[in-house]
Amino acid sequence: MFPKPISTLLALVLLPCLARGDHKVIFPPGYSLHERPPTEAGQPVVIEASINLRNILDVSEKEQIISLETTLRLYWKDSRVKPAEEYLDSTDLIGPYITLN
Repeated sequence: MFPKPISTLLALVLLPCLARGDHKVIFPPGYSLHERPPTEAGQPVVIEASINLRNILDVSEKEQIISLETTLRLYWKDSRVKPAEEYLDSTDLIGPYITLN
């Protein structure tokens, strides 16, 4: 099972996809976003992250505080979820992928 912050993030990303009629991904019966994706021999799930600095909102030198606007992206492979063929965006070294917005 994922830690609470990761479960919450997964819910925020996946629930809108499940609620819409134009499914870009295919979820198998019994899929649970609270279960971590299967891996070989129970190895940890590799999650890659990137942070994009979008804006510097405020800098307070006296208090040594900086306020930033950022975008955090997390990437991981879940073999249980399959993209719908008509929505495939591209292919990279790992394989075909789609972008969920």
